[in-house]
Amino acid sequence: MKKIIADILLLAATAALSSCVVDKGGNHNLNTYRLREAAGFLVDRTTVASVFAINQMVLDGRDINAEGFTGRAGEGILFVRTDQDCWEVTGGNEYVEFTLTLLREPGADGYDSWICRDLQCLHDEKGSGCAKMAGDGDIVFEWITQTNATQVNSRLEQSGVYRVDFYADQRAAARTDWCTLTYTAGVLSFDSSLGSPHDVFFYE
Repeated sequence: MKKIIADILLLAATAALSSCVVDKGGNHNLNTYRLREAAGFLVDRTTVASVFAINQMVLDGRDINAEGFTGRAGEGILFVRTDQDCWEVTGGNEYVEFTLTLLREPGADGYDSWICRDLQCLHDEKGSGCAKMAGDGDIVFEWITQTNATQVNSRLEQSGVYRVDFYADQRAAARTDWCTLTYTAGVLSFDSSLGSPHDVFFYE
């Protein structure tokens, strides 16, 4: 059931991204919801996917700091170690192409922080529009712990700013729309060329 729900959400997000770039008639009939869904989809397929993939490698006991380490994950993501606690990450699949530098800050308590730097991402509809995303500074993923009377929950949440520009095609100089996503410990604030809706709480 969880997989079915995940597949449905993926299809919905993909549709939102495609319709957000430009429709088949060349019209840019957008709204703030579609812009946010499209941009959030790019975030999920780049930094979020990369951090969760390499964190899983750590949990699986892989020596990601070994000399010459390379690792592959789903979504066509490749990790190449370039220095201690530093990897160059590239991703390429039917949805996005992206590059970023990933750094780890080991935590004394065993909870590592991850930093995504120099993010560049492209989603191309091959003649029907494209979206380009970049990180505005570092995107930092840190563990947040919440406790209550019965349990303790820890999860990775991000803080940082993404800027996404939408174009009719890759060669276009003028963008058709833009949006900015600002995460603060997992809480998303959104602004765009079409306005700024209220803050949206976003959790995995």
